[in-house]
Order: sequence, then structure tokens, then C-alpha cells
Amino acid sequence: MRFQLTLRFSTDYPYAPPQVQFATRCFHPNVDYASGAICLDILKEQWSSTYTVRTILLSVQSLLGEPNNDSPLNGHAASLWDADADEYRRVCVSKYEEATGEKVGAAAAATTMAAPCLKVEATPPTDAAADDAAHATPRRESPTAAARAP
Repeated sequence: MRFQLTLRFSTDYPYAPPQVQFATRCFHPNVDYASGAICLDILKEQWSSTYTVRTILLSVQSLLGEPNNDSPLNGHAASLWDADADEYRRVCVSKYEEATGEKVGAAAAATTMAAPCLKVEATPPTDAAADDAAHATPRRESPTAAARAP
């Protein structure tokens, strides 16, 4: 099972967190199924300008395996997670197949969902410059410097 995330960085980054949401519908206690919004403290009140994209993705991955059911965005998923792991897995796979049109075999679903329903995979930048740019503070040029640029 593969899920896509969207990360949007404001001009205030890294002093403000990026907006992170699932582009693929995701059935999970801390994910709003309709919007893809993620309830994760480091993307809100616990944000630090030292966090990198890697930190964000690792935190999302950790949340997926260990949801915070004290403040769920999806109460149904939280209830199932706590009460009936087999039913949670069944619903999770069913919702994934419905959202993506991709069939998940029973063996693959059981392996994928030994603990969490989801696995996050990040595609690394193609070169070091792209990675550096993702971590850099946005550079602001003066209007005159921008006008002189070729």
C-alpha cells in the first residue's frame, strides 16, 4: 500500500511548519479521511525551525504506527484501532482499494499491517542541491537585485 503526501511550504518556512496532508485517502485515527489533514503536534504547536523534511516524514511514519487516540481526527478509525485490530485492517484495506482502485492481496495486507495500516515512503531528491534547497531558508532579494538578474 502506497500513499502520497503533499507538503506545502509558506514563505515563512522554516519558522512556520509546512502544510502536510495525504493526497491519497487514508483511513487512520489521526488523519481526516475526507481532507487528508494530519493531526500531528510537530506540524502545529510543537513546530521547530530545526525540523527538516526528513524529520517531518519520520514523524508521520511514527504516527501511523502509533496513533494518538486521545485526539483523533477519525473517531471511527480510533475506535476500531483500540477495539478490533482485524476489523481495523479490513476497513483500512477496503478504504485503500476504494480510493486507489488497487487490489491489496490478503497476504500483503497482513504483512503490511502487522502493526500499522500504513507505511510512508519518501522519494529522495535527485541531487544534493535539491536536498539543500529543501532545507534552506528562503532567500529574499531586493527589487533592484532581482531587476539586475539576467
